[in-house]
Amino acid sequence: MRASELLTIVPLLKDPYLLLRKTEKKEFHNIYHHHPQIQLEYIVEGSGVQVIGETYSRFQSGDMVLMGAGLPHLRKPDTLGSDSPLSEDCEVITLIFSRELFSDELLSISEISAVHKLLEDCKRGIVIKGDTKLKVAELMETSFGGNMIQKVAHLLEMLLLIAKSTETEFILNHSADAPMSEQSTSRISNIYSYVLDHFREKITTKEIAEVANLSEHTFCRYFKQKFKITFSNFLNELRINYATTLLVETELSISEVCFKSGFNNFTNFNKCFKALQKSTPTEYRKKYQNLRIEQSIRKAKHKTI
Repeated sequence: MRASELLTIVPLLKDPYLLLRKTEKKEFHNIYHHHPQIQLEYIVEGSGVQVIGETYSRFQSGDMVLMGAGLPHLRKPDTLGSDSPLSEDCEVITLIFSRELFSDELLSISEISAVHKLLEDCKRGIVIKGDTKLKVAELMETSFGGNMIQKVAHLLEMLLLIAKSTETEFILNHSADAPMSEQSTSRISNIYSYVLDHFREKITTKEIAEVANLSEHTFCRYFKQKFKITFSNFLNELRINYATTLLVETELSISEVCFKSGFNNFTNFNKCFKALQKSTPTEYRKKYQNLRIEQSIRKAKHKTI
């Protein structure tokens, strides 16, 4: 499905409340898109790359994000080959709802007025963590068995939990700009989709310029203006982002991580990694191994209490 097709479909969702459980990668919108509804998404199982606004990162099992109306986004689960070290399991709970479910009069009630601010703040994208995430995830699960009145009541409870929580952080430094034109969204979607599919291979400027239907010179200028970064730096950041996942989630050697992330030069890989992560790949892996050990010890102590 092309971005232009999705942009005509998503805004026409007639149900002001839509709760879905996705379990197959083909059910994901693997293109950059936006819609006027607000979206709460919980990754039960799975990993991959996500783009929210113009910020990209890897997502993994247990992540939860609240995205406001008009915030462009893309989530692409890992495309796994036979030699992939990452899990193929995939399950996501998505709740899409209209702001109009809650009147201004309702949100002016002092006990729930914090939700009014949240519905504006989530235009920056909000990551939900800790106990708040667990409570919201439980309410999402419960909502599958309720009637519409119960579903909306649960939704309001979820939003209150998030609004009052200290276990949240913004994804963007500011609210996303006004929704992009269909042509602009389609071009960016094509760029993202191609790069996310091929970043582990060599991608030339000529090649990606053709994807964007621009000349090389125009593409470089367009990309720098739109993303505030050169395409080569963007590509290196994406590759290093993927490398950090391989270092944490697999036992691949450092050299294997280097080449599986799209680098063909070990020296360049180490240089880029240290510049972006402020540590060497070995130091990064050791840090997260120690964190996992500490977390396991805390969990074991908690179970004995």
